[in-house]
Amino acid sequence: MGDTHENVTMEVSPSPSLEYTVVAVGLPLVIFIIGLAGNILVIIVILKRRSLQTPTNCYLLSLCVADCILLISSNLPTIPEPLLRAEDWPYGSFMCTLCVFLGYLGANVSSLSIGAFTVERYIGICHSLKAQTICTVSRARKILLLLWTLAILYCSPWLALAKVVPHSRNGTLVQSCTYTLERYYYGVYYAFDFVVFYAVPLVLSSVLYFFMIRLLMKDGAPRSTEHHSLQPRNRGTAARMQVVRMLIVIVVLFGTLWLPYRIIVVYNSFQDNLLQLKDSWFWLVCRTMVFINSAINPIIYNMLSVKFRRAFRDIVCKGRERGMFSDGTDTISFRLSRMSTRYSFTADMLMNGRIVQQEPFLWTRSYTR
Repeated sequence: MGDTHENVTMEVSPSPSLEYTVVAVGLPLVIFIIGLAGNILVIIVILKRRSLQTPTNCYLLSLCVADCILLISSNLPTIPEPLLRAEDWPYGSFMCTLCVFLGYLGANVSSLSIGAFTVERYIGICHSLKAQTICTVSRARKILLLLWTLAILYCSPWLALAKVVPHSRNGTLVQSCTYTLERYYYGVYYAFDFVVFYAVPLVLSSVLYFFMIRLLMKDGAPRSTEHHSLQPRNRGTAARMQVVRMLIVIVVLFGTLWLPYRIIVVYNSFQDNLLQLKDSWFWLVCRTMVFINSAINPIIYNMLSVKFRRAFRDIVCKGRERGMFSDGTDTISFRLSRMSTRYSFTADMLMNGRIVQQEPFLWTRSYTR
């Protein structure tokens, strides 16, 4: 994968099996539809509900946008890939460059949003007095503007490094979307990405959530025999602990689903062709785990956040006033209303947290990616 545009004769790859083709086409398609619809729904809910326009949800909105970019630029091109000739890129040079750039941008902005959000939650829980002046919507927007600008600048070299390179494969000309750069150099880039956009956010989240949990457990411990005076405080602590539990789930998903892909692309980048991991099923699993990470987060929010579920229900059920729903919706609305009332104290806290996040050039069959 050197910096040359000359034709290269390559070994013919066997055609994928029927089982692999069905899974490799169907699974990314399902993930793309669910992930894109879920993230767009979260974006709409936050933009339409002023009560949800909080500093925390600003980072959540950024994360959803980054996940959408990653799904469109990296997941979508993988859907027809098994039906094409090996390493063939049918979308042209411009789309090659754009998809590489957007894939890196979406993944890196996700990680940056995770780090910013973790710090915001730490300040909000462990330094609540400072949070009143530090954790504001205006400041969150400025931070996100800075993060997106830095990410765009950091990823901009790929606009010049990603190219369509012709190869001769068994007498047939194949156009591959690849890098015009020696493997070692983009291997260093991958290693830097692993540290800055995976290891650092994960370690930072682990440390800060440890302090949050320790503080919440300390606040929840009984300190007085006056039971009635402790109830409001214990309820507030329980609500914040519930938020932290949700965030821990998302952090664990982020670390677990991204780890195989991050490690393998770094490993393959520094290995000769004979030592690289090239099994198609293995790479399919690694890429699919990354795409699931971008698609599953809205599902987690809906499962663990009463406030989000209530906002989603309100938006969807607006069609009822236009005759889009039957009278049976009254019973459902009544039951959901009872649920919302029952959990109203914790609902305000449940949308105050979010961690996850995302990496590069995931759709190509190049085993050094």
